[in-house]
Amino acid sequence: MPENAVTAFVDSTLVRLSTPDGLRDLVFPSDDPAHTRIRALFAEVYRLPDAAVHDVSGVTVQSVTCQQPLFPQVQRIGNWMQTIPAHTRTDFTVEGNDHNSPQWMDLDARLTVDTVLTVDPGEVESWRIGDIGEFATLDEFRAKFSYFDLDAFLTEHRISTVEQLRDAFHYLRGEIRLKPAPPFDPADPRNGRRFPLRVAVLVRDIIDIAAALRDVRLVASACQRETGYQGDSDVAEATAACAPLLVFPASAVPATGLTQAQLTDFFTRQRAVAAFTT
Repeated sequence: MPENAVTAFVDSTLVRLSTPDGLRDLVFPSDDPAHTRIRALFAEVYRLPDAAVHDVSGVTVQSVTCQQPLFPQVQRIGNWMQTIPAHTRTDFTVEGNDHNSPQWMDLDARLTVDTVLTVDPGEVESWRIGDIGEFATLDEFRAKFSYFDLDAFLTEHRISTVEQLRDAFHYLRGEIRLKPAPPFDPADPRNGRRFPLRVAVLVRDIIDIAAALRDVRLVASACQRETGYQGDSDVAEATAACAPLLVFPASAVPATGLTQAQLTDFFTRQRAVAAFTT
């Protein structure tokens, strides 16, 4: 790719994505009815232990900052010793930012994502606890429980026979029944949730997989140290401070010997999202 073409791609992409409409078209394109890209970005930041994303109903761009520097934190540990007039020792730790080596985020995008979630309420309908009754073999004891690692239990308590098992403890079994979940209604406002989402956009004019992945790691680490997590909600747990989004020229894909699908899958497994544009 000629040098002027390289510069043109980076510059034109930055200008296009610096507007709310341009960035929204990248993360929430109209020709992607399944909303796979914004779902992938969302999944890089949030984990839903008891829910699933049924749909993404909208994305709002709150702000876009071009060429945002992230400064790696530097930690220095040392001690101060004194021998006169008395022996003393002081240990200290100094933390600060390395302003000489910033890691650049091409676009720092702050979004809000409107989702429709299917949520498992986990409401208890009934519970009871009682004696498990008699058992003559280890297998009979095992069959009395739905979820119990008997082998690990026997190893932990150094039990090898059913007689030792009977003599060791008095066993109770608890049963909890959950209420059936109500029919899911995607139009019910109670199923809607809004989440903040920070996206770190890295625009690259060539596809150098190793270099791009190193940049993703540096930006993610610096972003984590700078801002921490997005914050938990009633159904979501934040696992990262930002979602890395790599933007490559589609014309550079053939030179890699790979397909867009292979590259996308690779970066997804490395906790980054890849987009290919013209």
